[in-house]
Amino acid sequence: MRFRLCTAATFAALLAGPLWAATAYVSNEGSGTVSVIDTATDKITSTGKFAKKPRGIAIHPDGSRLYLSDQTANALVVVDTAKLQVLATVALGDSPEAIYVSPDGKWLSAAIEENDQVIIVDLAALNVARRIKMKGRTRNTRSGAPTASGSTSARKKRTAWISWTWEKVRSSNQ
Repeated sequence: MRFRLCTAATFAALLAGPLWAATAYVSNEGSGTVSVIDTATDKITSTGKFAKKPRGIAIHPDGSRLYLSDQTANALVVVDTAKLQVLATVALGDSPEAIYVSPDGKWLSAAIEENDQVIIVDLAALNVARRIKMKGRTRNTRSGAPTASGSTSARKKRTAWISWTWEKVRSSNQ
């Protein structure tokens, strides 16, 4: 299999469960679609229209659900990966960007650009569990990956903050 450069969000969606997943999901912001790719052949097997402007993308650790942040609808879109159908939407806030699923699959965090917030979604209940106000902008909170703006130390602080947030969520819900 050829190695291709991909965004941190796409790479995260690709690594659902085992080291290399059989299927990759790629959000196509311009067309408002998601491409489903067979990673063994590097071929697109289907394309679905689940959101108006999909930005962030994440997959549940068991591979059953795909999550998209829809920047136009200001919502989280939940997609059944077996049927490629929308299961639910959850209102998030103005301009959701990057999203992450916790390793245990219980929580999803979403960076909300216009409100300078990180939203924590309970994935079992599919509702917003917490809204955390941030100092500064949340737009580049993409898993500590290199970005066009922000220093290395700023990215390390954001990555550490997201790790700290998961620990706080986990400890307060046990």
